[in-house]
Parts: sequence; C-alpha cells; structure tokens
Amino acid sequence: MLQKQKQVYELFDHTSDLGVIVRGKNLMELFQNSALAVLDIMSGSVPYGNSIVLSVNLQAENFELLLRDWLAELIFLSNDKKILFNSFNFQHLDQHSIKADLIGVACSSDFFSVKKEIKAVTYHQLKIQHSKSGYTARFVLDI
Repeated sequence: MLQKQKQVYELFDHTSDLGVIVRGKNLMELFQNSALAVLDIMSGSVPYGNSIVLSVNLQAENFELLLRDWLAELIFLSNDKKILFNSFNFQHLDQHSIKADLIGVACSSDFFSVKKEIKAVTYHQLKIQHSKSGYTARFVLDI
C-alpha cells in the first residue's frame, strides 16, 4: 500500500530540468529528506513496509558530491531493482563518506508507475548551505 509523503522539498524553475530545494535540521535529515524528495518526484508516493534492505557505502570529495552520488545511487537502485524505498538507517555520514541501509518494498510494474523519469542528478547548481536553522540543499534533476 502506498501513502502520500509529507512534502519535505520545494521545486524551482529550471530550463527543461527540475530544480529541487530541500532542508534539514542536520546533515542526516538533509540527506534523508533529499532522498524522499527524489522518490516522491519519481513515484508520487512512499510505500508502507520494509521487506528489503540494501546497504550503500559511498565516498566523495565533499558534501555536495556525496549528496549527488547518494541520490544517483538511490535512483539507480530504485529503477534497477524495482524497489520503492521509504526509510534510511544511517550508520555513518561525514564530509567524505556515507554508509546507510535503504529500506523499502519491491514493486511490480503493475503496482508501480513512474510519475517522472529522472535520468540523472546534475552537477549544475549543486549546493549545500549551513545556517543557524540547519542545512539547505539545492540540486537539479535531469528529467
């Protein structure tokens, strides 16, 4: 069964692509909300259940590239394995690496339809900012 996720992001205009702004109180919440935003854009809903767990271990030069790689991996695994993820268990997150479990449910083609096909997370306008209220990420999706 699918449920509509509380929207944790906003969109901004970008020529032929889709710009996304996401906020979080801390970096883990920012990475989680960014993943949920991408999943919502892809499918329009978040599934109940936790029958599948996949582990991800990524490294990058900085937070921005790590966020881009995190989202790219999520998109790839969702499309390749036909899994809708609904939660994330972070074991480690720092400026250069992330280790997390992606938790979700397998979806057949009859059950899951793509709302928007995301081809890639671009490097264009990729930015993470820190303020007193938390973190804000800005990224562009090639659709």
